[in-house]
Amino acid sequence: MLYRLASMQDSTLGIYNVGCCLEEGNGVKANLDKAALFYLRALEKGEFDAKEWLDKIYDETIRFKMKNPSYKKLDEDYESFKN
Repeated sequence: MLYRLASMQDSTLGIYNVGCCLEEGNGVKANLDKAALFYLRALEKGEFDAKEWLDKIYDETIRFKMKNPSYKKLDEDYESFKN
């Protein structure tokens, strides 16, 4: 709850921590799509640790897509923000 409030106040660390919670399912249902969006926002604000987690999510998504070729949304979102 506190991280979410901090992210709503545009706190870079709060935004990053919401991404962590969403990725790991801490206090919320895990959601890699939403985690990636929070990590992207944190990275844009200068939280460079978010890139490591984005890369991790990206790698997990690639493995997932190898088993489920129709799943492309996260990859497209990631690539558009990466470039």
